Amino acid sequence: MDNQRVREMRAAHRILAETSFDRKDLSGGYADRWLRVDLSKNRIEIRPVTQQMKELFVGGKGFDLWLTLQEIGRETRWDSPENPICFSSGPLGGTMSFPGSGKTLVTAISPSTHSMMDCNVGGFFGPYLKFAGFDALMLTGKATEQVVVVLDAVRRRVAIETAPLESVDSHLVAEELTKMYSDDEIDRRNVSVVSAGRAAEYTRLGVLNFSFYDWRRQVPRLKQAGRGGVGTVFRNKRVKALVIKNRGITPGWRITGSEPQRRVDGRLRAGQACSAQVVADAVKEQGGDRGRTVAMLDGVYGAVGNIGPATLLQIGAATGVPERDLFHAATFYSGFGAGQEPGQPGSGAVQEMAAFAVAQLFGAGGLSVPRRQSFGRFLAPGALRLVERVMEEKGGEPTPQDVYAALGGKGEVDLAALFSDRCPATLVGKLAARSCGACAPCREGLNACFGLLGQPITVETGEVVKDVTDLMVAACQCNYGRSAARALAAVLPGPQDAACGGNGTLQEEVK
Repeated sequence: MDNQRVREMRAAHRILAETSFDRKDLSGGYADRWLRVDLSKNRIEIRPVTQQMKELFVGGKGFDLWLTLQEIGRETRWDSPENPICFSSGPLGGTMSFPGSGKTLVTAISPSTHSMMDCNVGGFFGPYLKFAGFDALMLTGKATEQVVVVLDAVRRRVAIETAPLESVDSHLVAEELTKMYSDDEIDRRNVSVVSAGRAAEYTRLGVLNFSFYDWRRQVPRLKQAGRGGVGTVFRNKRVKALVIKNRGITPGWRITGSEPQRRVDGRLRAGQACSAQVVADAVKEQGGDRGRTVAMLDGVYGAVGNIGPATLLQIGAATGVPERDLFHAATFYSGFGAGQEPGQPGSGAVQEMAAFAVAQLFGAGGLSVPRRQSFGRFLAPGALRLVERVMEEKGGEPTPQDVYAALGGKGEVDLAALFSDRCPATLVGKLAARSCGACAPCREGLNACFGLLGQPITVETGEVVKDVTDLMVAACQCNYGRSAARALAAVLPGPQDAACGGNGTLQEEVK
């Protein structure tokens, strides 16, 4: 693209509306404001995100739905000026801690179905919108001439500008506007362009193209939001492009504890004790809000550099969030079960999971008293005595926290001293019940192992289970699945385990 041609295009722009904005830091993943651009009235407004939006319309799709419902009426059709196109990335948009957080959710009334539709797209637009300090952006109304909407987070301005000379085709206009709004070659990676192209004017299935700069090929590439014909709505509003310029490629925020963050700032301080007061302070700082449990985990991690199941039990008791959900969220922190390498003797992660499982079973709300007595046979004598002692001290109804503390809770109790190695099915069953189910290797692997170990346990069974656990270690997405597989591998039956019968029933009682 010739530089002179780009300068001519820029000189032909006429500003129809413009507003400035202040930089806004995120709090709990929210900027607490959104941007409304009215193309009919050439009006740009910055509006607040209400608490009701955050509580009832969670995520990018929820925000888009709420914003759309504020604009449309009974008679609104896909080509009505008041049919808005909404863009949002949700409270996790832009964080490096979770996969998929680069997605942008787009909604509008569909020209192909005449009802609400949503689609999502990858690329950088959603994160750049969040880094600019906006939770969502809405385009409503219909321009009288071809325009571009520009959000420049560097100069902190939003503008509606005429665009008489720019191309309509997406691959061309993306290249033109990327060059126009970048300062140099390196800065082009900070520009994302949304466009629909010429074909969207002749079909009701037009897609939206989101650009990202490929520095290897030195050209913008495109990703599509393709469901429902949102590109047709975009061109019907006479918008050639929506441009966003980020104030830097470095992510604007991340959840502390992610692997990239650990490598960058070295905050992992494995082995430091996490007191109940540290957890209580983290809960208090977030107002005990069950919707901010990730921020609580973040606070604990920031204070001591590791997260253990005792922390999860305390947060669960304070907020009412199921420990299963907290446990899975904690596995994304590199400091979860910090200490020795997972799966090795004395490993913090394996012992903590085993102790956590027993605490849930023997604590109040767990197994019935007769089933506790039956399950006790699956524990090694030393561990059983610890559990019996705390149950006697607490009148038969200890809390999970009491049981966890009695078992050492931080890896002092070896796995072999906690569960009878003849009965791995007891451990596997609990781990399978705690899997979030999102990761197929973890979900299906644990269920398959539990089914196998529900049969008479033999050396052959152990070999099959080992194949499954090896696959889980290699393929599971989070530390929970990998650590669960290693915990299972540590108690695989050997030739001496022939005394253990089917369904986890001991034929010979552990003495």
